[in-house]
Amino acid sequence: MKSRRNMFIYFLIFIVIISTPVYATNYENYNPGKTILKLIFYIIIVLIVLIIAIYGTKFIAKKSKRFINSRFIQIIDSLNLGVNFKIIIVEISDVIYILAIT
Repeated sequence: MKSRRNMFIYFLIFIVIISTPVYATNYENYNPGKTILKLIFYIIIVLIVLIIAIYGTKFIAKKSKRFINSRFIQIIDSLNLGVNFKIIIVEISDVIYILAIT
């Protein structure tokens, strides 16, 4: 058993020594500088998209609050207790109500 293991290790070492590296692109056209610049460019694009998504969501939330608010009803707090169950504290005409929504 030990000799098979040693033979397998020697075979792997032999393969590593005689093989040439293979890249995803053609070996002649491989340029590490260009690849690093592409990587940096893609990372910057992803970060820009994330920043736009975060600030866009905040902007939409601020603008939609204006349409949801009422002059007579104000939601003070809400608590999700499950998929289909919610408790909401609401102020209507200076009176506070606790509502259970299912």
